[in-house]
Amino acid sequence: MQIIISDDVKSAITDIFDYSYNISANYASRIVNNIYNTIYDL
Repeated sequence: MQIIISDDVKSAITDIFDYSYNISANYASRIVNNIYNTIYDL
C-alpha cells in the first residue's frame, strides 16, 4: 500500500509547525515528527 500525502495536508502540517514553533522549536519538531510517524504507521 502506498500513502500519498496531498499538498493540502502538507500545507496543514506546515501551518501546525509554524504555530507550534512560536511555543518551542523542539515542540514543533516533535509534533510534526509524530504526525508523519503516525501517517507512515498506517
